[in-house]
Amino acid sequence: MRFNTTIAAVFFASVLSAWAQAPAATNWLVSLDDCLHLALRNNLSVQIERRGPAAARFTLEGAYGAYDPSLVLSNKVSYFDNPGRIDSFTGFTSGTSQNWTESYGPGVRGLLPWGTTYDVSANFYRDTGTSYSSSAQYRDSLSFTLIQPLMKNSEVDSSRYALQLAKKDLKISELAFLSKVHQVVAAVQLSYYELVYAQENIRVYQKSLELAEQFLAETRKKVEVGVLAPLEEKLAESQAATRKAELIGAQRELEAKENALKNLLTADFVALAGARLQPADVLVALPTLLESQPSWERGLAKRPELLQARLDLERQDLSLRYFKNQRLPQLDLVGTYGHSGLGGNFGNGFDDITHGRHPFYSYALMFTYPLGNRTARANHEATKVAKERSLLQLKKLEQDVLVEIDDAVKLARSDFERSDATRKARQFAEAALEAEQKKLEAGKSTSFVVLQLQRDLTTARSAEMRAVADYHKALARLALSEGTVLERNKLTVEIK
Repeated sequence: MRFNTTIAAVFFASVLSAWAQAPAATNWLVSLDDCLHLALRNNLSVQIERRGPAAARFTLEGAYGAYDPSLVLSNKVSYFDNPGRIDSFTGFTSGTSQNWTESYGPGVRGLLPWGTTYDVSANFYRDTGTSYSSSAQYRDSLSFTLIQPLMKNSEVDSSRYALQLAKKDLKISELAFLSKVHQVVAAVQLSYYELVYAQENIRVYQKSLELAEQFLAETRKKVEVGVLAPLEEKLAESQAATRKAELIGAQRELEAKENALKNLLTADFVALAGARLQPADVLVALPTLLESQPSWERGLAKRPELLQARLDLERQDLSLRYFKNQRLPQLDLVGTYGHSGLGGNFGNGFDDITHGRHPFYSYALMFTYPLGNRTARANHEATKVAKERSLLQLKKLEQDVLVEIDDAVKLARSDFERSDATRKARQFAEAALEAEQKKLEAGKSTSFVVLQLQRDLTTARSAEMRAVADYHKALARLALSEGTVLERNKLTVEIK
């Protein structure tokens, strides 16, 4: 895997090294782009899924091994005790012999990509015994044998079938890896937006606590001079304590969001456990063109899960073709051609072979058909059912993707409208609090009303940040549904 910037890889590696040596209170300013690159380099799920294509490549390489030739070396010793024949007149046995034959036979055997099997054999024999007048007789032969299937195993055999499946499986494993990368990138985006929201929420509750404490201080002064009753001070103290409790809860939520993001960025959580992640990006709800039809087209064309399902359907087609061929009778054309030699030593026999003095050849048609052939027919019918099932699964997945994209488009539209509405609500809440505080100073309002408006402002500010973060999360989910996560984040992933 390589990214579209080489400098980034070095930079982020140094960042991780610095994090590993960082003191417990170190704060690190990170952008979303930083986090995405770190996750692609270090995320454990990505590293695990990356092994899939690597294993599939070895499986494919192993499938090509079906065409590796085999070297055959043989050394055989045979003894023959021939009882001869019985003479019908005398009744005595005649023509008995005791012979030894030593044979040496190097050869090469293999399979060709179009289904032809070949056998190249050289045989050397040394015959000794009572049948030979001299001390030994030497025979040699060199032969070539080819077997070509004409029906069963002609278009496709088990080796070609395994090779084709391995190619499809490699593509499927690469898409599975790509799908995992998409999921991790989207997860980093969602986690980062949650971290931004949690960080902003801290500021909201800090501001809320500051307002509550400021109001408490002002209320105490007024109680001291007798302008307000002591009960008003208790109300202000209660409000300040509530705001402090809310801030503590928001700080704990921020820590949880940090851990969630760290878990996606590193394979060594301990190295990052003490670091505090500070989001560098500011979330702003900008309008985006959101239309279902273009998103549907992108999703149907780019979604890795759909591409995997279509490859699985092609895989079923390969199986259907193979098992259909296996139903045929086996009709093989067999041909052999060679030369033989004979002499008082191996050299004389070999000389006969090289000069082609004693050629031999044969050809034959061999027909084989298993009666009933139930296994082949059952495999073919089972594969037809499996293909029908894969077709339905693909159709369902396509429909699920369309529904998912449509929901994502509508959710993004809704979250954008919600972000605009919450922004206005926050502005109104600020104006209302400011006006009510002036009324309180003029003696025309009560502390209870002001405290209520402070709570309303805190809620409005938090709701605005929630809506903006949700809008960005909706866009990230839409990109994941479309299969355009890498494209939208300008990331390049190469599978090696």
